[in-house]
Amino acid sequence: MIRVVTYNVHGCKGCDLRVAADRPLRVLEKIDADVIALQEFVDGSLPTGKRLLEHWADTLGMRGIYAPAFVRGGELFGNALLTRFEIVAHRNHDMSIRGFRRRTFLEVDLRIGAVSLQMMIVHLGLSAGERARQAGRIEEMSKVMNGDVQMWVGDFNEWRPRGVISRTLNNHFASSPPVATFPAIAPILPLDRIWLRPADHLIDVRTDSSRAAMIASDHLPLIATLSLPAK
Repeated sequence: MIRVVTYNVHGCKGCDLRVAADRPLRVLEKIDADVIALQEFVDGSLPTGKRLLEHWADTLGMRGIYAPAFVRGGELFGNALLTRFEIVAHRNHDMSIRGFRRRTFLEVDLRIGAVSLQMMIVHLGLSAGERARQAGRIEEMSKVMNGDVQMWVGDFNEWRPRGVISRTLNNHFASSPPVATFPAIAPILPLDRIWLRPADHLIDVRTDSSRAAMIASDHLPLIATLSLPAK
């Protein structure tokens, strides 16, 4: 049994519009996950000389990977992964659509005992037209994924159950139940999702709706419990 979290940390800007990198970190400490997928992470330099992701990894006792995506407000945002498990390989795929903000998918292969877990960490575009074109690449990549357990996780920016991304991923994976994660202070939209293959490894999914999580970012973290196959 492992715990996986996907969390759009919004550059560590909370619902009170204050940037405080320690607040989402404190939320993650309490969740105590084994694998953490982050979106809108800004890997800035700290006064200690460390990068922020390195600081988070050291605090949580994890390894970290960062994949930059786009610049907003003079800061470089990207996807990141933190994990307690062995990182076998990782790749950053450019999924940008001309005329829209640069987007990337972070692909990570993890080794958990004898089981391989293949993850795609994404933050899709705001425009329906942009996502429709990204869906084609998702379709291509879904067909060639080959881990024992395979996951798409992240902020899909889609809330309609029959949206193009949902239809595409539902052709290959089982979806976690849609759980509202945005806006964190009063969530109504299930923007953050998890798709899994094989389907029977998903045990449950929930959000952290604590007061700390409601303030730390504009998204709530989505938490999944998985049962990995015996090998």
